[in-house]
Order: sequence, then C-alpha cells, then structure tokens
Amino acid sequence: MEHSLPLLLTQLTSRVQTQRSKAASQIRDLVDTTSRDSTTVHVSKILNIINRKIFVTLSEGEQWEKNGAVEAIDKLIDFEGEDNTTKITRFANYLRMVLPGSEPATMMMAAKALGKVLIYALVIGRLYR
Repeated sequence: MEHSLPLLLTQLTSRVQTQRSKAASQIRDLVDTTSRDSTTVHVSKILNIINRKIFVTLSEGEQWEKNGAVEAIDKLIDFEGEDNTTKITRFANYLRMVLPGSEPATMMMAAKALGKVLIYALVIGRLYR
C-alpha cells in the first residue's frame, strides 16, 4: 500500500472534492498500517513525505489543493505514532498559514481543523500531567 503514497498525494490536490476526501482518509489508513507493520524510522520517513507535501501545498497551492491539505491534517491529527508536541505545533502552524486571506470555505475548514488540533492538545496535556 505504501507504493500508492505518490498517487494519494496527487489525489489529495485534485479539483474533485470527493477525491481529496478519499485521498485524505486513505493517507491516514496508510499511516496506520505502516505504523503497525514497520519500524518507527520508516513511519517517520512516510510522515516526513506527507508533511512536506502538506506544507508546500498550503504555501503555494491553489485553493482546492489547500482544501485537500487541510483535510489531510484533520485526518492525521489524532494519529498516535508521532511525538504529540511536534505534531500539534506543526499542524497548528500549517493551519495558521491558511487562515488569513483564503477563501471563506477554506478558512472554515482550517478553523475547524485548528479547533480539533487544540482539543487534541488539551486532551493530551491532561493525560500526561
């Protein structure tokens, strides 16, 4: 399934909303499967590829591409196979890039995803006190 990552990352930036949503879900499934079946080093490599694509898309992409990147963040935020502090900080920073100056629909998606990031941060903070 890992060989499908380049295809999923391409579909994540599709003009078709259903393809973007499906790709975001499949990326999460791929990360879950990889984390069960591979080493943490390998999982980190996969996550780095995904995070780089999300960052570049949010920085330079068209509006529909940004929507796909936000959907991917929304799906990946509660993945447990990565350092939580790093992930929370990274995703919050990525989403803040989208909030000013984007189309209203994209800003709504980003605001909801940022809310999910913050709730996750609060829950994780309570668990590790």
